[in-house]
Amino acid sequence: MLKFKIKPYDVLFFGSGKPFNLGDTARSIFPPFPHTFAGAICSKIYWKYKIDITKILKDVYGPFLYNEKDKKIYFPKPADIYTEKKEKDDKIYLLKFKNENHKLFNPKNTNKPNPIENFAVYFGDKEVEGFEGFISQDGLKEWLNGKIPDKNEILKFGDVFEHENRVGIKQEMSYHTVVQEDGLYRIDFLRLKDNWSFVFWVDFDDNELKKLVLMKIKFLISLIKNQKH
Repeated sequence: MLKFKIKPYDVLFFGSGKPFNLGDTARSIFPPFPHTFAGAICSKIYWKYKIDITKILKDVYGPFLYNEKDKKIYFPKPADIYTEKKEKDDKIYLLKFKNENHKLFNPKNTNKPNPIENFAVYFGDKEVEGFEGFISQDGLKEWLNGKIPDKNEILKFGDVFEHENRVGIKQEMSYHTVVQEDGLYRIDFLRLKDNWSFVFWVDFDDNELKKLVLMKIKFLISLIKNQKH
C-alpha cells in the first residue's frame, strides 16, 4: 500500500454530481469521493511513466486532512458530536442512544428507516447544535471508546478551509461574446489554509504492478536497441 500526499496551491472544487443550471450557485463538497483522488494518481503515473494502473488499483483509503504543523491526520467529525449554541468556549457534548420513549416523541411513531432502532438525543439543560468539523486520530479513538473527545482534538470547518466565491458568465468561445441574458453563475470554491494538505492510501495488485513495470522496462530496452541500429 502506498501513501500519497497532495498539497493544493489554488482553490478547490469537488463536484457532487448534482445538475448545475445557469443562475445557480455551485458549491464544492467535502470530503470528495475517493475516485477523485484515485483518478488524479492514475493520470499522474500515466503522464510520467506511461503506465496504465487503472486495472490494477484495488482500494483507495481517504482522502483525509493532514496538519503539517502538529503532524496529525483529521477525519470528518462524527455527527453525534455537538457544541453549545452561541458559546465561544467550544465545549463538546455527545448525543446518546436510549431505548425509551422521549417526552417529545416516540421513535416508533416517526418515519425512520426500519434498520434504525432509535435516535441519538442530547439529554441536558444546555442548548446545543451540530456543526461541520473534523476530528483528529486521537480524538476519534476517544469517541470510539465512548468518551467525550478533548475539544482540542476537534476543529471546525472554518479552521481548515476558506470559502472563495467567483462569478462567471456563459460565452460563445469562438467569438467570446455573451450567449444569453441569464448566463451568470457563481461557484463556491474551497481553499485550504496554511499547513494543511491531503493524505490518502492506495492499494495495488502487487503482482500485476510488477508485470506492468517489467513490460515498461522491456519496452524501453527494445526502443534503445532499435535506435542504436
